[in-house]
Amino acid sequence: DVIAKTIDGGAIEASGDVYIENGVTESSIEAKGSIKAGFMHRSEAACLGDLHITKEITDTRAVTEGTFLMPAGRMFSSTVYAKGGAKVYNIGSDRSKPSTIMVGTSMYLDKQLAEIDTEIEKNQTILEDKSKEKETLGIQVAQLTEKLKNYENSKQRTIAMLGKMGETPDADKESITLFKKGLDETSRKIELLRKEKSDQENHLGNLKKIVEKKSERVAAAIKEKFYLKRLNQKTPPKPIVEIAGKAFGKTRINGKFARLILSRPITRSRIMEMR
Repeated sequence: DVIAKTIDGGAIEASGDVYIENGVTESSIEAKGSIKAGFMHRSEAACLGDLHITKEITDTRAVTEGTFLMPAGRMFSSTVYAKGGAKVYNIGSDRSKPSTIMVGTSMYLDKQLAEIDTEIEKNQTILEDKSKEKETLGIQVAQLTEKLKNYENSKQRTIAMLGKMGETPDADKESITLFKKGLDETSRKIELLRKEKSDQENHLGNLKKIVEKKSERVAAAIKEKFYLKRLNQKTPPKPIVEIAGKAFGKTRINGKFARLILSRPITRSRIMEMR
């Protein structure tokens, strides 16, 4: 959880609740729990729980999967998306720009789930490509290992043959020269193969790390996706706006399927989307 007196020009990402005793100005807050603040001015807020404002919200965009609660405050020139409905006191004034409240639909979770799907697809594609590359490279390393083994065996046979020829007094010197030349060529080839094998093994090691990392990211994203889906099922949509005080004309109240623009001020009202 995050607790602070005032946030001015800051950014908060919390895995739990956020409580701001005074208020928030020109800041952004994102919380996996609820958010409560005295006021919000020219800011952005998003949370999975309820969003509670005690005094005022102005020029702010807020998204909550829970309920937007402002039982005694004022709302000016702001946009609120509240899946669990809204309970507000006053909305707007004669001079302020109209505010919008959209209820009964998920804006935060839907965006989060879409971003997770994109991340899963991206990492899954990389994972598949790198896994194929790792498999191909593994075969190449195995072939190089076998080739290197054959050359090393050939080198040992040549060394043994030269040893026997050196023990023979009447050995053909021209043959000895050819064998030595072949031995030098084999040694150079072995060095080249060892370097190539070392380079490919290093690359294979890097590929294994990438595959492991991408596998972990995909698994974590899938786990987060299921968590958000379960959370989405636990918080059913409530397309209801309750106004305890007054909402001025031009205020927009939207549901998932319906749109309403107030043509005149209303007081103490309960607006519900019907299907």
